[in-house]
Amino acid sequence: MRFQTASVLKNIRDVEQHRVFWALIERMRLDNDFNLVIQAEIAVELDMQVQKVSRAIKELVEQGIIVKGAKHGRCCSYKLNPNMVRLMN
Repeated sequence: MRFQTASVLKNIRDVEQHRVFWALIERMRLDNDFNLVIQAEIAVELDMQVQKVSRAIKELVEQGIIVKGAKHGRCCSYKLNPNMVRLMN
């Protein structure tokens, strides 16, 4: 199976959002359950400021590309929006 990414990617507005989106995808499990995301780790991995990672994630949530789940301490969990991303066989 693979994600039909064209419809999702056209909604992502800038390079930073693309980079954060793919970093999130790498952390997602195949069952598309909520995954704990540590923004500081993504910032280090992408050589970005934590504030920019936070802003990109917030915009991805606002655009409906990802869904925000429960908060665990200072970290939140996220998953792909199942209504936004269709799986193809």
